[in-house]
Amino acid sequence: MENTETTITILLRPSKEISDEILKVKKETNAYYPDHEDSLPHITLYGCKFDEGKYQELIDTLKNLKISPANFTLTDLRFSEMPKKNYTFVAFDIVEKEKLQDIHETVLSAVNPLRGDLVRNKDIERYKNGKMTEEEFSFTKKYGFQYYMEKYRPHITIGVIETGDKYKENILKQKLMHLEGATFVADKIFVKLKKRTIPDEKVIFESESTEISL
Repeated sequence: MENTETTITILLRPSKEISDEILKVKKETNAYYPDHEDSLPHITLYGCKFDEGKYQELIDTLKNLKISPANFTLTDLRFSEMPKKNYTFVAFDIVEKEKLQDIHETVLSAVNPLRGDLVRNKDIERYKNGKMTEEEFSFTKKYGFQYYMEKYRPHITIGVIETGDKYKENILKQKLMHLEGATFVADKIFVKLKKRTIPDEKVIFESESTEISL
């Protein structure tokens, strides 16, 4: 029998106008994040390995959270080199980081107890292979991922390009930098569930997004 694991992602999305522009440029430049070619632009609030049987409880929990609609502003289209992976990560930062931090912590505090002690297989393997420190693995066991709580850095991912590819970098700057300063209202949370094979991480099921109005 094939080994699988289920994960959830809880996120916010920018307006359709902003998303459409980003998607158009991503398609033109092929600047996708690996294994996320079909992902809509978003800000991740929380994600983790999760028991599929608790999905409805998760949705009910999120519906009961006291989170108000909020305005967010895109800023700083940044290009961050990742030497170990030989690619450059491209993303928009968000002006209202404190507001996103509050929402992130509210969601995490409600959902993390439902996770229990589940940890993604790839994080366990990273730790075993020395690619994750004791501190990082401790955070992962505590919160479901190593970059949460005080390490949370909200952004809207554009994708990745090969490090040194100035041609694509210039195209992305020319076609996306005008979105710096663009604003949108986040009045819904979106939840998705995925099932992957392990250890090869092949997605074999992806749910439709569940929308929860704020």
